Amino acid sequence: MSFKYQAPEGYKPTTIVVSGEQLPVKNGVIESGQDIYHILKPLGFERNVEIPDSKKVISAKS
Repeated sequence: MSFKYQAPEGYKPTTIVVSGEQLPVKNGVIESGQDIYHILKPLGFERNVEIPDSKKVISAKS
């Protein structure tokens, strides 16, 4: 399972090292195979929740 975390506003580094693993910061998001929220929380990171696009249902009446 993949976990994603949103960097705080104005976060400049392009990588972060957590437990010896170097994680890239892409578009303000860090992705990890492990839940490292408790480590990133003090740095201002939040869980990244992707909001699915709402689908429009179109029905045709005859």
